[in-house]
Amino acid sequence: MTKLIRTLRMVLTPIVLCVAALGISACLVDNTPRVLQEATPQTVEAEVIPDADATVPAEAQVGTIVIDEEATDTAAVQPLDAAQVEAQNADQVSTVDISAVLVQASFLINRDVVSLDGNRIGTVNDFVVDSESGQILYVTVSHGGVLGVGASERAIPLSALAWSPDLNLTLTSNEEVLDGLPAIESDWPLASDPQWNDQIGAYWTNLGTTVEDTTGALPMRIRPLFGMIAGEIGGALGPIEDLLFDLGQRQVRYIAVFASPNFYTVDTIAMLPFSLLDLVEVDRQLLPVVFADSALFLMAPNMDRDLFQTVDFIDQPFIGELDARWEELGYPREEGSEE
Repeated sequence: MTKLIRTLRMVLTPIVLCVAALGISACLVDNTPRVLQEATPQTVEAEVIPDADATVPAEAQVGTIVIDEEATDTAAVQPLDAAQVEAQNADQVSTVDISAVLVQASFLINRDVVSLDGNRIGTVNDFVVDSESGQILYVTVSHGGVLGVGASERAIPLSALAWSPDLNLTLTSNEEVLDGLPAIESDWPLASDPQWNDQIGAYWTNLGTTVEDTTGALPMRIRPLFGMIAGEIGGALGPIEDLLFDLGQRQVRYIAVFASPNFYTVDTIAMLPFSLLDLVEVDRQLLPVVFADSALFLMAPNMDRDLFQTVDFIDQPFIGELDARWEELGYPREEGSEE
Protein backbone atom coordinates (compact mmCIF):
# COMPACT_ATOMS: atom_id res chain seq x y z
CA MET A 1 0.00 0.00 0.00
CA THR A 2 2.79 2.36 0.93
CA LYS A 3 4.52 1.53 -2.29
CA LEU A 4 1.34 2.34 -4.28
CA ILE A 5 0.95 5.73 -2.59
CA ARG A 6 4.55 6.55 -3.26
CA THR A 7 4.10 5.71 -6.95
CA LEU A 8 0.97 7.89 -7.25
CA ARG A 9 2.82 10.84 -5.71
CA MET A 10 5.58 10.50 -8.24
CA VAL A 11 3.07 10.52 -11.11
CA LEU A 12 0.67 13.23 -9.86
CA THR A 13 3.19 15.78 -8.55
CA PRO A 14 4.42 16.88 -11.99
CA ILE A 15 0.83 17.12 -13.24
CA VAL A 16 -0.21 19.31 -10.29
CA LEU A 17 2.81 21.57 -10.80
CA CYS A 18 2.00 22.01 -14.50
CA VAL A 19 -1.62 22.90 -13.77
CA ALA A 20 -0.52 25.39 -11.10
CA ALA A 21 1.95 27.01 -13.49
CA LEU A 22 -0.74 27.40 -16.17
CA GLY A 23 -3.06 28.96 -13.64
CA ILE A 24 -0.47 31.50 -12.53
CA SER A 25 0.39 32.48 -16.13
CA ALA A 26 -3.31 32.92 -16.91
CA CYS A 27 -3.59 35.37 -14.04
CA LEU A 28 -0.71 37.44 -15.41
CA VAL A 29 -2.28 37.90 -18.87
CA ASP A 30 -4.29 41.13 -19.31
CA ASN A 31 -7.46 40.10 -21.10
CA THR A 32 -8.93 43.61 -21.15
CA PRO A 33 -10.30 44.30 -24.65
CA ARG A 34 -8.23 46.82 -26.69
CA VAL A 35 -10.11 49.69 -28.45
CA LEU A 36 -8.35 51.69 -31.16
CA GLN A 37 -8.88 55.40 -30.48
CA GLU A 38 -9.60 57.74 -33.40
CA ALA A 39 -6.76 60.23 -33.72
CA THR A 40 -7.69 63.84 -33.05
CA PRO A 41 -6.93 66.11 -36.05
CA GLN A 42 -3.87 68.26 -35.41
CA THR A 43 -3.96 72.02 -35.76
CA VAL A 44 -0.98 74.11 -36.73
CA GLU A 45 -1.05 77.82 -36.12
CA ALA A 46 0.17 79.74 -39.15
CA GLU A 47 -0.24 83.16 -40.63
CA VAL A 48 -2.73 82.98 -43.46
CA ILE A 49 -3.62 85.86 -45.75
CA PRO A 50 -6.89 84.84 -47.42
CA ASP A 51 -7.62 85.68 -51.02
CA ALA A 52 -10.20 88.46 -51.06
CA ASP A 53 -12.06 86.78 -53.93
CA ALA A 54 -12.09 83.33 -52.35
CA THR A 55 -15.07 81.88 -50.52
CA VAL A 56 -14.05 80.83 -47.04
CA PRO A 57 -16.13 78.09 -45.40
CA ALA A 58 -17.89 79.12 -42.21
CA GLU A 59 -15.99 76.56 -40.18
CA ALA A 60 -12.59 77.78 -41.35
CA GLN A 61 -10.73 80.11 -39.04
CA VAL A 62 -8.21 82.63 -40.31
CA GLY A 63 -4.78 81.77 -38.93
CA THR A 64 -5.49 78.06 -38.41
CA ILE A 65 -4.74 75.19 -40.77
CA VAL A 66 -6.45 71.88 -39.99
CA ILE A 67 -4.60 68.79 -41.15
CA ASP A 68 -6.98 66.03 -42.22
CA GLU A 69 -5.42 62.73 -41.20
CA GLU A 70 -7.66 60.83 -43.62
CA ALA A 71 -5.68 62.45 -46.40
CA THR A 72 -2.37 61.03 -45.18
CA ASP A 73 -2.70 57.69 -46.97
CA THR A 74 0.73 57.31 -48.55
CA ALA A 75 -0.67 55.11 -51.30
CA ALA A 76 -2.79 58.05 -52.49
CA VAL A 77 0.09 60.53 -52.56
CA GLN A 78 1.56 60.96 -56.01
CA PRO A 79 4.81 62.84 -56.74
CA LEU A 80 4.35 66.28 -58.34
CA ASP A 81 6.23 67.39 -61.38
CA ALA A 82 7.95 70.78 -61.54
CA ALA A 83 4.98 72.53 -63.13
CA GLN A 84 2.60 71.27 -60.46
CA VAL A 85 4.95 72.32 -57.67
CA GLU A 86 5.23 75.81 -59.16
CA ALA A 87 1.46 76.09 -59.49
CA GLN A 88 0.96 74.85 -55.93
CA ASN A 89 3.44 77.37 -54.55
CA ALA A 90 1.76 80.16 -56.51
CA ASP A 91 -1.58 79.26 -54.94
CA GLN A 92 -0.10 79.38 -51.44
CA VAL A 93 1.48 82.82 -51.82
CA SER A 94 -0.78 85.83 -51.52
CA THR A 95 -0.03 88.50 -54.09
CA VAL A 96 0.34 92.02 -52.77
CA ASP A 97 -0.72 94.85 -55.09
CA ILE A 98 2.10 97.28 -54.34
CA SER A 99 0.28 100.09 -56.15
CA ALA A 100 -2.55 100.02 -53.58
CA VAL A 101 -0.65 99.91 -50.27
CA LEU A 102 2.01 101.72 -48.30
CA VAL A 103 4.72 99.35 -47.09
CA GLN A 104 6.72 99.78 -43.90
CA ALA A 105 10.42 100.22 -44.62
CA SER A 106 11.30 97.94 -41.70
CA PHE A 107 9.38 95.14 -43.42
CA LEU A 108 11.59 95.41 -46.51
CA ILE A 109 15.00 95.73 -44.85
CA ASN A 110 16.80 92.36 -44.46
CA ARG A 111 14.51 90.66 -46.98
CA ASP A 112 16.10 88.28 -49.46
CA VAL A 113 17.28 89.24 -52.93
CA VAL A 114 17.28 86.31 -55.34
CA SER A 115 18.52 85.71 -58.87
CA LEU A 116 16.34 84.81 -61.83
CA ASP A 117 16.92 81.12 -61.13
CA GLY A 118 15.82 81.51 -57.51
CA ASN A 119 19.25 81.47 -55.82
CA ARG A 120 19.67 83.80 -52.89
CA ILE A 121 22.29 86.42 -53.72
CA GLY A 122 21.98 88.76 -50.75
CA THR A 123 19.71 90.76 -48.47
CA VAL A 124 18.33 94.29 -48.52
CA ASN A 125 20.55 96.42 -46.32
CA ASP A 126 19.23 99.95 -46.90
CA PHE A 127 17.51 102.36 -49.28
CA VAL A 128 18.93 105.55 -50.75
CA VAL A 129 16.34 108.25 -51.36
CA ASP A 130 16.26 111.87 -52.48
CA SER A 131 15.79 113.81 -49.26
CA GLU A 132 13.70 116.46 -51.04
CA SER A 133 11.26 114.42 -53.12
CA GLY A 134 11.37 111.10 -51.26
CA GLN A 135 12.13 109.33 -54.54
CA ILE A 136 13.75 105.91 -53.98
CA LEU A 137 17.02 105.98 -55.94
CA TYR A 138 18.79 102.77 -54.95
CA VAL A 139 18.45 99.61 -52.91
CA THR A 140 21.72 98.69 -51.19
CA VAL A 141 22.25 94.93 -51.01
CA SER A 142 24.64 92.95 -48.84
CA HIS A 143 26.24 90.51 -51.30
CA GLY A 144 28.79 87.71 -51.07
CA GLY A 145 30.77 86.49 -48.09
CA VAL A 146 30.06 83.47 -45.89
CA LEU A 147 27.32 83.76 -43.26
CA GLY A 148 27.52 87.52 -43.60
CA VAL A 149 31.29 87.63 -43.01
CA GLY A 150 33.19 89.28 -45.84
CA ALA A 151 30.05 90.52 -47.59
CA SER A 152 30.18 93.75 -49.56
CA GLU A 153 27.45 96.29 -50.20
CA ARG A 154 26.23 97.03 -53.73
CA ALA A 155 23.79 99.69 -54.94
CA ILE A 156 21.06 98.49 -57.30
CA PRO A 157 18.40 100.74 -58.87
CA LEU A 158 14.78 99.66 -58.36
CA SER A 159 14.42 99.36 -62.14
CA ALA A 160 16.86 96.41 -62.04
CA LEU A 161 14.74 94.61 -59.44
CA ALA A 162 11.29 93.04 -59.42
CA TRP A 163 9.07 92.35 -56.43
CA SER A 164 7.98 88.76 -55.91
CA PRO A 165 4.44 88.09 -54.61
CA ASP A 166 5.82 87.77 -51.06
CA LEU A 167 7.78 91.03 -51.47
CA ASN A 168 11.21 89.54 -51.81
CA LEU A 169 13.32 91.09 -54.55
CA THR A 170 14.46 89.40 -57.74
CA LEU A 171 17.40 90.74 -59.73
CA THR A 172 16.25 90.99 -63.34
CA SER A 173 19.81 90.62 -64.66
CA ASN A 174 22.27 87.77 -64.27
CA GLU A 175 23.94 87.53 -60.89
CA GLU A 176 27.31 88.06 -62.56
CA VAL A 177 26.54 91.77 -63.04
CA LEU A 178 27.06 92.24 -59.30
CA ASP A 179 30.63 90.98 -59.58
CA GLY A 180 31.58 93.93 -61.79
CA LEU A 181 29.49 96.44 -59.84
CA PRO A 182 31.71 98.68 -57.70
CA ALA A 183 31.21 98.06 -54.00
CA ILE A 184 30.12 101.03 -51.90
CA GLU A 185 31.27 102.20 -48.50
CA SER A 186 29.12 102.84 -45.46
CA ASP A 187 29.40 106.62 -45.98
CA TRP A 188 28.05 106.43 -49.55
CA PRO A 189 26.32 108.52 -50.78
CA LEU A 190 27.62 111.92 -49.73
CA ALA A 191 24.94 114.55 -50.31
CA SER A 192 27.63 117.20 -50.38
CA ASP A 193 29.39 115.47 -53.33
CA PRO A 194 27.80 116.41 -56.69
CA GLN A 195 29.48 113.38 -58.31
CA TRP A 196 28.24 110.82 -55.77
CA ASN A 197 26.37 108.84 -58.45
CA ASP A 198 28.68 109.13 -61.44
CA GLN A 199 30.37 105.73 -61.16
CA ILE A 200 27.37 103.67 -60.02
CA GLY A 201 24.91 105.35 -62.38
CA ALA A 202 27.24 104.93 -65.37
CA TYR A 203 27.70 101.22 -64.64
CA TRP A 204 23.97 100.49 -64.72
CA THR A 205 23.34 102.79 -67.69
CA ASN A 206 25.98 100.93 -69.72
CA LEU A 207 24.09 97.69 -68.99
CA GLY A 208 20.93 99.22 -70.46
CA THR A 209 19.21 99.67 -67.08
CA THR A 210 17.12 102.78 -66.58
CA VAL A 211 18.52 104.85 -63.74
CA GLU A 212 16.70 107.69 -61.98
CA ASP A 213 17.95 111.15 -62.91
CA THR A 214 19.82 112.23 -59.79
CA THR A 215 20.80 115.68 -61.05
CA GLY A 216 20.34 118.04 -58.13
CA ALA A 217 19.22 115.22 -55.81
CA LEU A 218 20.32 115.29 -52.19
CA PRO A 219 20.71 111.58 -51.40
CA MET A 220 20.52 109.98 -47.99
CA ARG A 221 20.13 106.54 -46.48
CA ILE A 222 16.99 105.79 -44.50
CA ARG A 223 18.33 103.45 -41.79
CA PRO A 224 20.01 106.27 -39.85
CA LEU A 225 16.56 107.86 -39.53
CA PHE A 226 15.26 105.07 -37.28
CA GLY A 227 15.30 106.32 -33.71
CA MET A 228 16.10 109.91 -34.71
CA ILE A 229 14.13 112.47 -32.69
CA ALA A 230 11.58 114.50 -34.64
CA GLY A 231 10.34 117.91 -33.56
CA GLU A 232 11.06 121.60 -33.55
CA ILE A 233 14.27 123.20 -32.38
CA GLY A 234 14.38 122.89 -28.61
CA GLY A 235 11.25 120.74 -28.52
CA ALA A 236 11.51 117.00 -29.13
CA LEU A 237 8.27 115.25 -30.07
CA GLY A 238 9.32 111.62 -30.37
CA PRO A 239 11.61 109.15 -32.17
CA ILE A 240 11.10 108.07 -35.77
CA GLU A 241 9.85 104.50 -35.72
CA ASP A 242 9.46 103.75 -39.43
CA LEU A 243 8.88 105.11 -42.92
CA LEU A 244 6.04 104.29 -45.30
CA PHE A 245 6.99 103.46 -48.90
CA ASP A 246 4.79 103.84 -51.96
CA LEU A 247 6.49 101.15 -54.05
CA GLY A 248 4.21 101.78 -57.01
CA GLN A 249 5.49 105.35 -57.20
CA ARG A 250 8.97 104.44 -55.87
CA GLN A 251 8.65 107.09 -53.22
CA VAL A 252 8.74 107.57 -49.45
CA ARG A 253 5.40 109.08 -48.50
CA TYR A 254 5.18 109.27 -44.71
CA ILE A 255 7.35 109.22 -41.61
CA ALA A 256 5.97 107.27 -38.65
CA VAL A 257 6.85 108.97 -35.36
CA PHE A 258 6.27 107.48 -31.92
CA ALA A 259 4.15 109.91 -29.91
CA SER A 260 5.40 109.91 -26.33
CA PRO A 261 2.41 109.02 -24.13
CA ASN A 262 1.18 110.73 -21.02
CA PHE A 263 -0.89 109.34 -18.17
CA TYR A 264 -4.17 109.56 -20.09
CA THR A 265 -3.19 108.28 -23.54
CA VAL A 266 -2.06 105.06 -25.16
CA ASP A 267 1.08 104.79 -27.25
CA THR A 268 0.38 106.10 -30.74
CA ILE A 269 2.19 106.50 -34.05
CA ALA A 270 1.76 109.86 -35.79
CA MET A 271 2.04 109.88 -39.58
CA LEU A 272 4.00 112.92 -40.80
CA PRO A 273 4.49 113.77 -44.50
CA PHE A 274 8.00 113.15 -45.79
CA SER A 275 8.17 116.78 -46.93
CA LEU A 276 8.73 117.79 -43.29
CA LEU A 277 12.23 116.30 -43.53
CA ASP A 278 15.12 118.58 -44.40
CA LEU A 279 18.91 118.36 -44.59
CA VAL A 280 20.78 120.65 -42.23
CA GLU A 281 24.51 121.35 -42.39
CA VAL A 282 26.25 120.39 -39.16
CA ASP A 283 30.06 120.38 -38.98
CA ARG A 284 30.21 120.55 -42.79
CA GLN A 285 27.93 117.52 -43.09
CA LEU A 286 24.34 117.49 -44.28
CA LEU A 287 22.21 115.69 -41.70
CA PRO A 288 18.50 114.84 -42.00
CA VAL A 289 16.13 116.53 -39.55
CA VAL A 290 12.34 116.21 -39.30
CA PHE A 291 10.81 119.53 -38.29
CA ALA A 292 7.29 119.66 -36.85
CA ASP A 293 5.90 121.91 -34.14
CA SER A 294 3.81 120.48 -31.33
CA ALA A 295 0.55 122.01 -32.64
CA LEU A 296 0.97 120.37 -36.05
CA PHE A 297 2.06 117.13 -34.41
CA LEU A 298 -1.12 116.99 -32.33
CA MET A 299 -3.24 117.36 -35.49
CA ALA A 300 -1.39 114.59 -37.35
CA PRO A 301 -3.33 111.41 -38.23
CA ASN A 302 -2.30 108.63 -35.89
CA MET A 303 -2.67 104.93 -35.18
CA ASP A 304 -2.33 102.86 -32.02
CA ARG A 305 1.26 101.70 -31.79
CA ASP A 306 0.29 98.10 -31.01
CA LEU A 307 -1.72 97.97 -34.23
CA PHE A 308 1.04 99.62 -36.26
CA GLN A 309 3.53 97.01 -35.09
CA THR A 310 1.32 94.12 -36.20
CA VAL A 311 0.74 95.24 -39.81
CA ASP A 312 3.18 95.41 -42.70
CA PHE A 313 0.98 97.36 -45.10
CA ILE A 314 -1.30 100.39 -44.88
CA ASP A 315 -4.37 99.86 -47.08
CA GLN A 316 -5.98 102.22 -49.57
CA PRO A 317 -8.82 103.59 -47.35
CA PHE A 318 -6.38 104.65 -44.63
CA ILE A 319 -4.02 106.14 -47.26
CA GLY A 320 -6.93 108.22 -48.58
CA GLU A 321 -7.63 109.53 -45.08
CA LEU A 322 -3.95 110.36 -44.57
CA ASP A 323 -3.71 112.27 -47.85
CA ALA A 324 -6.98 114.14 -47.27
CA ARG A 325 -6.02 115.15 -43.73
CA TRP A 326 -2.63 116.50 -44.70
CA GLU A 327 -4.08 118.35 -47.66
CA GLU A 328 -6.43 120.09 -45.21
CA LEU A 329 -3.39 121.00 -43.10
CA GLY A 330 -1.65 122.53 -46.13
CA TYR A 331 0.60 119.63 -47.14
CA PRO A 332 -0.83 118.20 -50.38
CA ARG A 333 0.95 115.50 -52.33
CA GLU A 334 3.58 116.84 -54.69
CA GLU A 335 2.68 117.13 -58.36
CA GLY A 336 3.82 114.17 -60.41
CA SER A 337 3.32 111.66 -57.59
CA GLU A 338 -0.36 111.01 -58.25
CA GLU A 339 -1.16 107.41 -59.19
